[in-house]
Amino acid sequence: MPCTVRALEPYRESASATDITGEWMAALDDVARSLAPITLRLTGVTMSIGGVMVQAEPYSSIVHCAGPILDAPGLVDWVGQNSQSLHRDVSFHALSLVRFRYLATDRQRLMAMEHWHSAALTTALRAH
Repeated sequence: MPCTVRALEPYRESASATDITGEWMAALDDVARSLAPITLRLTGVTMSIGGVMVQAEPYSSIVHCAGPILDAPGLVDWVGQNSQSLHRDVSFHALSLVRFRYLATDRQRLMAMEHWHSAALTTALRAH
């Protein structure tokens, strides 16, 4: 069953990689050792009040919204036209512990990812 951990603690602006406890990394390593690589089938896009999402099966979603929507009706139409537009399998071979921080400069606005730790998924797939 897919699982997403959204937060390990309340948001702290000053959090850094040196603040990570060894328990977080050890837990990620333990979970990764017990899992085989994960394959998802990307099927299209959908939307919610929080943003546009890539649909994947088994259920998963990838969300990104970094600014105001300038043409909401146009976005709704585009999502409707692309709801079944993807037909690709993607495989994930590692779990990563990351932090996202909003970054705004005079040239761009984005959610910047800080990579803190990765663990390879190492268990072989088992036949059911």
